Amino acid sequence: MQLSLESGGTDYVVRAYEPGRIRINDTWYSEPVLLSPGQLQIAALPAQFSALTPADVARWCSADAEILLVGCGERHQLPNFTLLAAAAQGGRTLDIMDTRAACHTYVVLASEGRKVLAALFP
Repeated sequence: MQLSLESGGTDYVVRAYEPGRIRINDTWYSEPVLLSPGQLQIAALPAQFSALTPADVARWCSADAEILLVGCGERHQLPNFTLLAAAAQGGRTLDIMDTRAACHTYVVLASEGRKVLAALFP
């Protein structure tokens, strides 16, 4: 799926998604990425969505983001309740969806200048 809106002043733009990989700017990533309009982190996530911990979510809550997105892979997965509780304790909600939907949502929010942080599992 090709994704393309004007970058709106963001450094990192999701350009495409295919099951198993995400194209950010001109580079394809097959590993999970933590993405915000101004930062891309490659080794910041566990290899699988199911391995996320409340400590991961707590770190995201301390970031300067108003929206936390999680793309959990090709298909939507139900999160462990402790992840949602960690987000609530940090004053945020965790929006969990399949990665295709998370990429699309990230593109729209980032193009609007919103403070969004996305954990994307290809």
